[in-house]
Amino acid sequence: MAEYLKTFDNGALASLSEEIGDGGQYINVLRKKFDADAANWVWNVDTAQQKIREVILEYTIIAESNKVISKNVSFEATIQDWCSKCDYIRISYAAAKNYLDDLGPFLTLLHTVKKSGTLLDSQKQTFLDLLRTSGNAFRAFYNNQVNLFKRVCGYYLDGLSDEEIREVFATIVWHPQRYRFAGKPSGTACHAEGIRVLGSPQRGNCRHP
Repeated sequence: MAEYLKTFDNGALASLSEEIGDGGQYINVLRKKFDADAANWVWNVDTAQQKIREVILEYTIIAESNKVISKNVSFEATIQDWCSKCDYIRISYAAAKNYLDDLGPFLTLLHTVKKSGTLLDSQKQTFLDLLRTSGNAFRAFYNNQVNLFKRVCGYYLDGLSDEEIREVFATIVWHPQRYRFAGKPSGTACHAEGIRVLGSPQRGNCRHP
């Protein structure tokens, strides 16, 4: 099998394995793709090539993800890492979905992955394509979520300076299980993000609980 993989698609799988540093585990990953009763898979060229392409796709997702999030060497760990990242997006998807602009398609799919805890085979190519086009934008958004926060809660933050808004955002007591990215907010958007609006909604009348 190893010799065959050296020639398949110009040795793409072996190259990806070396890039992510999985210590040659791609052979075992590929073997697991075949059912236990398919011992003669090597005689079915179409099946073999299909399985190899599936692993190449997964390894490409790992490699591209490693450029954006923590470095991982397995597909399962990569998807889990993406799900964990969602726990630190401090604005729920339901509140933010109309303000995501070009990041919308990627964060919408990421929201789906977070809710299900997995990336379906039918979603993998789309995820990869979006990751390639939106990876840098996601990293910028993730490291500076206050810009999206200003848009989502703009009505209630009107009259505050950028510095004051950053201070409000920084002092929010974040509850990822209550206001998580994949959760459903209740009340106003500001309340959903952990900000309590005091009394009747008035601009500039926000503070953390």
